[in-house]
Amino acid sequence: MASVSEHYERVLSPVYSWMVGGLDAALTAGASELEMVDLRLPAGALVVDLGAGFGMHSIPLARAGAGATPAR
Repeated sequence: MASVSEHYERVLSPVYSWMVGGLDAALTAGASELEMVDLRLPAGALVVDLGAGFGMHSIPLARAGAGATPAR
């Protein structure tokens, strides 16, 4: 049986890349979606991204200064 890392690398990663058009496109889309929601989080806010997948939303949140934690 494959480890979680191996499963992600061999199965999930190619699917995510195909679905969203690559990492850069996904992060741009995720950041845009977060802007539309207009969360107005205070600096250092802690957020939990449930079902984070590859971080389409948690990475832009972390880049904006939130303590983003992908839930696993």
